[in-house]
Amino acid sequence: LANPTKWSFPDGAVLAPGKLMLIWADEDGSDGDDHANFKLAVGGEEIGLFAADGVTVLDSIIFGPQAADISTGRLVDGVGPWVILLTPTPDSLNDPGTCGTRGFDALDPTQHPVRLSMVGSPAVDSTTLLETSAGPALGTAVLCFSLAPAYFPFDTGIVLVDLTTLATLLLPLDAAGSFTLPLGIPSNPGLAGLTLVFQSWCVALDASLSASNAIEATICP
Repeated sequence: LANPTKWSFPDGAVLAPGKLMLIWADEDGSDGDDHANFKLAVGGEEIGLFAADGVTVLDSIIFGPQAADISTGRLVDGVGPWVILLTPTPDSLNDPGTCGTRGFDALDPTQHPVRLSMVGSPAVDSTTLLETSAGPALGTAVLCFSLAPAYFPFDTGIVLVDLTTLATLLLPLDAAGSFTLPLGIPSNPGLAGLTLVFQSWCVALDASLSASNAIEATICP
């Protein structure tokens, strides 16, 4: 952040709204104009996007230790908090678009040891599976449903990723700390485009609390 003119985008580079450009931070300009003259440290660093005046900060982030095959991005395109995006999308938008799923998590994913996943594509007149794993053995999961994603960190390190909880389900975890829940989507075309966000909060037998990543699902036609 103290060296705002370290590298400039190639001359003539123009991005229309909703478009993207992949820049390789590999310190190897011999591979082309889309390769920056710097690298980013796996142990943590900082990076900023500055206006052409070399002074005005457009966006920036200070990040900690990085893990392989995990992406960091805005929860909402162009605004909102930074999150971990569980499926990297370097050549496409972070947003799943009009239908599909995406997983996101706290900036430090070790804060959420429980894993939540959706098996199958959410579509009208279909059934998908919500699966929780790596929870506390024989504990209880509180599965939260919401209409919008959010990012609210607590002092415990757990991050709430539901904005407005519509409903919760209490589900017993097996000896492996898992549950599987069939999620039936009615045959109602009006549900297409509806977005739901899911997160599991788990209570162990000793009453300790842990949480999962979030799954954002937009129902397909």
